[in-house]
Amino acid sequence: MRSFHYFGAILLMFVSVALVVVEARVFTRCELAREMFELGIEKSDLATWICIAHFESKLNTSAIGQLNGKWSNNFGLFQVSDRYWCTSNPLRHSANMCHQVCQELITDDINAAVECAQVVKKRQGWKAWSAYNGVRGLAARLETAMKHVQDTLSTNIIIIMAVVTLRLNRTLE
Repeated sequence: MRSFHYFGAILLMFVSVALVVVEARVFTRCELAREMFELGIEKSDLATWICIAHFESKLNTSAIGQLNGKWSNNFGLFQVSDRYWCTSNPLRHSANMCHQVCQELITDDINAAVECAQVVKKRQGWKAWSAYNGVRGLAARLETAMKHVQDTLSTNIIIIMAVVTLRLNRTLE
């Protein structure tokens, strides 16, 4: 009887994963930044989050990676470990510090993934992600580039407004 329950739990897990995979999404950097900003992520942290998601999952919400063979699996955009942060299998112990089922982290709705990633960051900082060491410099360059684009855009808007104003004044004269 007990083995039947285990079989049922494992079968349910595979069916759940199969259903979730249909809902997966691969973001562009801009799409992910926009969506994370709408979820309340600080603008100053966006570049780092996007770089981490890029290196961890290639911006794919359905990414599942293995760490140390059968030791644990990593889920979603931010590759959150089922050993500490979410639970993926009723037969495997997890600290489940995000209080999440791992399958919720691999859907196209990124709310759960972002919430859990914020819990990880709050408890362990950016260094919880091995990709962070390579990301630090890249995120800083991305932030500088974004600021340059904003400054250039602002300057261009001012120039365009000045030209339109001059033309309008000439037309009215």
